[in-house]
Amino acid sequence: MMPSLSEKYLPALRQMNVVLFVCLFVLIKFIPAYISSKLTYILTDKPITGGAVIFGNIYQTFFTVAILAPLAETYFCQYLFFRHLSKYISSSKIVLLSALVFSLFHLYNAGYFFHAFFAGAILSFSYSCRERPHPFISTALIHSVYNTIVLIVNP
Repeated sequence: MMPSLSEKYLPALRQMNVVLFVCLFVLIKFIPAYISSKLTYILTDKPITGGAVIFGNIYQTFFTVAILAPLAETYFCQYLFFRHLSKYISSSKIVLLSALVFSLFHLYNAGYFFHAFFAGAILSFSYSCRERPHPFISTALIHSVYNTIVLIVNP
């Protein structure tokens, strides 16, 4: 019998160097972002976000978007879900439920909702892959690096 994808790749992801792991998942996170932004633009003739979110000056925006939001969202959308639900439901169901809640946190418009759902699923899957260092750290780093790149590319 052939091993499933998770049986084949999960051990390698768990043992991967943190920097490589974060870089891999940041790249993976850009795939649905690109697709959803293109589809939203094709269907609505508008950009997916409808404009940049600004929190005061650039330093406040950076702190909020690249540090505070990733820490808070990792806590509420991954940490709490895996900590409290893993006794009752499978990791794959937690990933989907967590992604749904993550997308509700990002309910700017329909296109962004779907973008955030896939982003949340990727972040939750990355959380489920890690044991050491703590999955919270690697998942928050993925989210933070991604948001920082988006801030730089879309000022």
